[in-house]
Amino acid sequence: MQYLGGLTSRSIDSHQSRNREKTASCLNLYSPLAGYLVVCQEDFADFTPLANCGGRCRTPILGWRFVKTFYDYRSENTGMTTANKITIVRIAMIPLFVLMAIYYGESIQRGAPLEWQRYTAIVIFLVAAASDGIDGYVARRYKQRSALGSILDPIADKGLLLSAIITLSISNWSVVDPDYGKFPAWFPVLVITRDAVILVGAAILHLLIGDKMRVKPSWTGKVATVCQMCAIAWVMLQLRFLPLLFVVIVAGIFTFISGMIYVVDGVRQLQAEGHAHAKVD
Repeated sequence: MQYLGGLTSRSIDSHQSRNREKTASCLNLYSPLAGYLVVCQEDFADFTPLANCGGRCRTPILGWRFVKTFYDYRSENTGMTTANKITIVRIAMIPLFVLMAIYYGESIQRGAPLEWQRYTAIVIFLVAAASDGIDGYVARRYKQRSALGSILDPIADKGLLLSAIITLSISNWSVVDPDYGKFPAWFPVLVITRDAVILVGAAILHLLIGDKMRVKPSWTGKVATVCQMCAIAWVMLQLRFLPLLFVVIVAGIFTFISGMIYVVDGVRQLQAEGHAHAKVD
């Protein structure tokens, strides 16, 4: 790429006439800070601040920075990041998983289970779960963290878990033993209540203390997520070396404890800012 800056209109015309082949793909820009700029698009990925113009001119650093900023802005804002695209695909997989899970449960009720529906639901769930790690890696590796991603990623994660837990609570996946084919009713209620309390609490904290709010992920929350995933796998894969009720109880205990930790931490932040005390008239 060639960058020629600080040229008058006459010198630009002269330069273009002497270098018709090279300047055929050049773009004339004008910056109030850098003057006239000629950007030759021979290699747009290489921002070399030196102009190969036979010693007839020189490229001001200011002009080069202007062009680089101009191009970077276009490259960063013309499309969605790859990490966000992966997250959106994960969200789109959620209704497909729910449909296959419900259809398989209905086939069991008819007495003619369609195993391809079960395997399809399992594959969709596994791909969606794996994509959570993939989009995180892409965002970190290629510096694609964004405000949109910080919103979409937790929506995709919670949406996948909650949809699986709710679906497997209303649809029985076991042909032999119904106790291994669905979750007890209290389990989705506990998970939904915990997430709703955290969401409402975070909104209250943001409203009262604003940017001072600090949400610290706890190890119990991570363990609760792993236990919930294990409980889902127990139903979908029909594992029997441990009772399903035992796995669900363990997941429920960590879900409850992690929720209480978030509540206690939120109350402490409110007390530290004086919002939990009675107002003095």
